[in-house]
Amino acid sequence: MLGRRNILSPGEKGLFEKPLFLSAVVALTVLAALGMNGYFLPDFHDNITYYYGAKSIQEDGTYLFFGRPIADWPPVFPAMLAAAFAVAGSSVVVAKILCLFLAIGTLFVFARVLIREDRPLPLMSAAILALLPTSLLMATRIASDWPFILFTGLCFLSLQKLNENRRGLWWLAAGVALGLAALTRQTGILLGFAVVAQAILCFARGRGKPFLARVTSVWPEVLTGVVAALIWGAWMVYLFVAFGDAAESTGNYESEGIGLFQYVDVLHTVRSLSDLLFQVPTVLGRLNVTGLTAISALALAALSPALLGVAIRWRRGGFRPSDAYVIATVLLILSYKWKESRYFLPVAPFLISDWLLGIQTVFEKVAAWVKQVSLRNGLVPAVGLWLVLCLAFDGYAIAFGNGNATHRGLSPLASRGPDEFYRAEWLELWELCEKIDRESPEPGTVACSGFYLRYATAFLDRKVTDYVTEPSRESRFVIRSKWDEVKIPSPEYPDLVLERETPTFELWRRPETEPGLSGIHFSESQAAP
Repeated sequence: MLGRRNILSPGEKGLFEKPLFLSAVVALTVLAALGMNGYFLPDFHDNITYYYGAKSIQEDGTYLFFGRPIADWPPVFPAMLAAAFAVAGSSVVVAKILCLFLAIGTLFVFARVLIREDRPLPLMSAAILALLPTSLLMATRIASDWPFILFTGLCFLSLQKLNENRRGLWWLAAGVALGLAALTRQTGILLGFAVVAQAILCFARGRGKPFLARVTSVWPEVLTGVVAALIWGAWMVYLFVAFGDAAESTGNYESEGIGLFQYVDVLHTVRSLSDLLFQVPTVLGRLNVTGLTAISALALAALSPALLGVAIRWRRGGFRPSDAYVIATVLLILSYKWKESRYFLPVAPFLISDWLLGIQTVFEKVAAWVKQVSLRNGLVPAVGLWLVLCLAFDGYAIAFGNGNATHRGLSPLASRGPDEFYRAEWLELWELCEKIDRESPEPGTVACSGFYLRYATAFLDRKVTDYVTEPSRESRFVIRSKWDEVKIPSPEYPDLVLERETPTFELWRRPETEPGLSGIHFSESQAAP
């Protein structure tokens, strides 16, 4: 097996790794606490679904979004939120604090995973993971990323124990962790590839034994898969029995189906990975480098040490079950339509560890070539520069947000209210909803564009219908996005009058509603196209 001694000496390892890891965990905790605001972050619809799904579980034991059954956001994370709400009360801040605690716990779990797999520089890898800008953002949002990675890490730890103790009940622990991961995010099913890989490796180790004995030796992995399948199947049965065809899919799955996985783009995948680990597209954008060819080339160069590290590790220490999971995840996102960098966060610890191995090997080869021994220690300044870059972006997000593209700084000191926090169309939508709330505080039918519907729901804290898929003559207000092809007035909305127009929206109302919305005010800077 590949030992950490091949990367740093024991003295160097003790000097850098453990204090660095603990310092990174503390830094993430402090940064996330500074950015713990009470707002739903823009353009991230899942957080609103999770929040109201959790409130539904807590209040009446159902899993609904304002009366609509939730089918394609699995229930484990909302159930965890509901438990937190039962203890501390339901609020956006409570939900975000839970996500932060889960992030901290996950870092310790994955540090243990990397150590037990004898990965290069496990604690240093976990430290870098803690300070990635995406890690901070997912710890300050109501997001399933950290709970999903937590169950993923617990699954790997259980599989490692199962590999060592074939007679124990670790197959049950691994199956439960896999099932819970899949019911936190559906891509947790990909952990099944790690289970299959471990079974194949176990079968191969029995070379020379009778074939039947080799087959029966993999029964613990088979039982792991059965347990996970039963947990997943129970959720499918519940949806069918409780709702039948009424359980709606409110993501992209119902419209595109398998077509979502027909967008193979290697360079886009490379850019997404480099954005997660090194912020390459972001940094180049700041430097006014916008050409996709240049960005892709630099992104590939930044990631190349990880490929070298994988090759070296496989040659020295062999293939691990977690490698199968990493490959399956990368291949899935390679063909998936939406290649967001945060989707790679579950495999980031493994990629970081391999990158560290690869870059250290490069420094050693260069040092031998130029006969400059000091270059052998180039890993330390490389990691230092990486962490400084991460902290700079983390600090920028806390103080300034995303450059006023959709929101200002995460810190409540930077944004003392929603009107200061939201920017662009999100501010327009929030102000329209605030005015509707003042003019019509009693529950009434409000309709909105499907893309913005969940945010209108959150801003109004009441049910909002989609005016395209659920047209209703009873709608008192309609917030139409100018992106939509559907026009108003229409046969479904024949008597609406235009009340207000912003750069992104049109606000329509029925004449029976009392006037007064014309008082909505937008500054010239907000109204600019």
